[in-house]
Amino acid sequence: MYKLLFLLILSIPAYANEISISLYTDHLQEGRFHEDNQLVAWRGDRYFAATFINSYQQRTYAIGSYWEGGNRFAYGVNYGGVWGYCAESFRYGKVFNPDTCDQVLMPLVSPYVGYDGKDMTVKLLTMGSAVMVTVGFEL
Repeated sequence: MYKLLFLLILSIPAYANEISISLYTDHLQEGRFHEDNQLVAWRGDRYFAATFINSYQQRTYAIGSYWEGGNRFAYGVNYGGVWGYCAESFRYGKVFNPDTCDQVLMPLVSPYVGYDGKDMTVKLLTMGSAVMVTVGFEL
């Protein structure tokens, strides 16, 4: 499963028209979370692929599609799948070791708002309890 997902992610940049990176990450809930997610994402006309370090310091991969509305002031939602989280991390209060847990494919729904400039975009997006600011550049 991991190899198939990795190959799909590698194919998206060939069709990309935008690359984005994260500038800032914060969490809306209390806890000791990784705040430097180092997101890199590619967007095409209908699809996206991304990789980042998740809140538990695990390399994570996402792939899916998106819906977007608005003009200069955009809003939308990314949806698809994300691989790299421990199943245990979604069970509130359960202690787990991110280095030895079973990573699973999870559904992804990530709403966002932003500004689309001529050659650059700035977005505020949510992923679970994390809020990220990203900047994107047209390719």
